[in-house]
Amino acid sequence: MALTLVSGPDIISYTRNIINVVVTLETDPEYTDVYALCNIYDSSSNLVVSLFARPDDDYNVTYSIASVLDSITSFSNIQPNVLNEKNTTAAIRYYCHVVQYSNSVMVNGINIGLTGFNPSLYAFKGGIDLNHISTDIFNLLKTNDMWLTWLTSDFVLLDQPYYLYYLHQYDSAFLTVQAKVYYTDGSSDTKTLTDFGEVHKYTLLKVATGFNQQSLGDLQPTKTPMYYEVWINSLAQIFTFNISTSYFPSAKYLAYANSLGGFSYMFLGNLKNNIVPTFTETEKPNEAGNRKNSFAYLIEKEITGYSGHISKLKADSLTDLFTSDSRFELFNDSFLKIAIDKKSKIEYSETENLNSATIIYSRSNINRNYTPDVTS
Repeated sequence: MALTLVSGPDIISYTRNIINVVVTLETDPEYTDVYALCNIYDSSSNLVVSLFARPDDDYNVTYSIASVLDSITSFSNIQPNVLNEKNTTAAIRYYCHVVQYSNSVMVNGINIGLTGFNPSLYAFKGGIDLNHISTDIFNLLKTNDMWLTWLTSDFVLLDQPYYLYYLHQYDSAFLTVQAKVYYTDGSSDTKTLTDFGEVHKYTLLKVATGFNQQSLGDLQPTKTPMYYEVWINSLAQIFTFNISTSYFPSAKYLAYANSLGGFSYMFLGNLKNNIVPTFTETEKPNEAGNRKNSFAYLIEKEITGYSGHISKLKADSLTDLFTSDSRFELFNDSFLKIAIDKKSKIEYSETENLNSATIIYSRSNINRNYTPDVTS
């Protein structure tokens, strides 16, 4: 009897969701020692890893391959000075080969995701962090017609930078990103943000969608904008940006790109400088023959940001920001890596059905001068 595939990955899998391979092994009463290896290969048929498993009572073996695929995929933030980017290698191709060994002898094998000599499975660094699995995300993943964000709209300032990501899951097509601005007088105007040309299947598109980033104010400079929409041809759903005219002098922009695409957030933040004195004693004698004392001052900057009232979906996506390994602050046209303090938390008021978040973080680059820099 040949090995039988019970269940396997979808054509494209999001690596931070659960991805299992289940195979029924060949049975024989004479077998006393049975196990199987799941070999994962890349697009060039190079062996990535071999996973070991013994069969259960039904003679099935199960392999969880999400963490393996997650370790060999990549996802990066777009650079602040780049308005668009086309990434053809974000979704990697792979296939699996499960081999049964009985009494130390290879019995049989089965290929999973191999069409002829070509791998037909794709892995993409998306989904939800395995430390925080949300059922909402699986409902959204049922459609291909989506930006890689679980937010359908957001409030933004005119000068707030924002980035959207789109994974093309169709055959090759010519794709254009457009924006339509709606004004207080009831009129509207449309602008092409970028023309990506021909886009092949499983290509990742990144595009800046901030109002001032894309100079949308130049469309009708004498009119007052209320909100604007962004879309890709007729493939992705329309994403709506509601414009906030409030002035926030201490706004902080945070971003990460390890979950279902890329996310940008605005927090109202306060910067605190903590000067921590340090003292070390050296063994090197000075001119008087005594040991020389060395003093130093370390300035630590701690930022506390507040989200205000946010939707449940946005609160869920913020939870993934807390568990992500790569979090950034957009500062002076650069992404600064940040460390989020464990005191950061998402709060929920059951009586008012409101969510809010408090985030405390510090920048990875620490100013070691005694005098604080004036650009913060």
